[in-house]
Amino acid sequence: MTKSLRSGTGPNWTGFLLLGLTLASLGAGCGMFDIRPPTPPGIGGSCVSHAASPASAESVLFNFAQSFRCQEAALAQFGETLAETFHLDLDDVDVSELKESGILGLDSLSKTQTVDGQRLRSIEFSDSMVFEFGIPSQSGRTDLTAYFLDTPYLLRIGQSQGDSLIVTQTIAGTSDLYLAEGQASQWFITRWVDQRGDSTSLGRWYADKVGSSQAPQTP
Repeated sequence: MTKSLRSGTGPNWTGFLLLGLTLASLGAGCGMFDIRPPTPPGIGGSCVSHAASPASAESVLFNFAQSFRCQEAALAQFGETLAETFHLDLDDVDVSELKESGILGLDSLSKTQTVDGQRLRSIEFSDSMVFEFGIPSQSGRTDLTAYFLDTPYLLRIGQSQGDSLIVTQTIAGTSDLYLAEGQASQWFITRWVDQRGDSTSLGRWYADKVGSSQAPQTP
C-alpha cells in the first residue's frame, strides 16, 4: 500500500489555536473550509450531526469533528462518517515504534478498529474533547470523490471551565483525506493517511489502545 512520504512533518501547534482555523458551520451541500480569527477554545455546541446524510465532503468532515464533543454518546455519528471500506494508514514512524513495543503487523486501522479506538478513548477520558481541522495545502474533487492533502488537525482534551477548555493533552498531526459519495448522495471518508507531528498522532492514539488486542504479538 502506497503511503505519503511526508512522515514526521506535521504542523507545530502552539497555544490553543495557532492558525485560528476551523470548519465553518456548513449549509447543506455548499460547505467550504473557512479561515476565522483566533477565538477562545469554547466547548459549547451540540454533538448532533450537522446533517443526517451529509451531502458534501465538507459536511462529513464537520460531522467527524463535531462527534468528539459528546464522545461515547456520539459513536454512531462518528461511525457514520466512515465508509465500510475505510482505513487509516499509520505514520511509518508510528508503525516502527509499535513493532518495537511488540505489536506486529499493524500499519493501518479498519473502520471497526477506528470506531473501537474512539469508543475506548471516550471511556478513558471523561473530560471534554474538541477536534478541529485546519486548511489543507491542496484539495480537489470530481463528481463522486474529493481529497484534502496535508490537512492539519488538532484534538484538545481537558477540563471544561465555563466556556473555555483547560487543556491537559493534545493530539495533533496532518492527514491526507480521501472521500467518496455513496448511495443517496451521502459522503464518507474512505481513507486517512496519518502524518505525525510533534505530539501523538490520532492514528497512534487509537492504535495504542486497540493494537494490543487486535495485532499479532511477539513471543
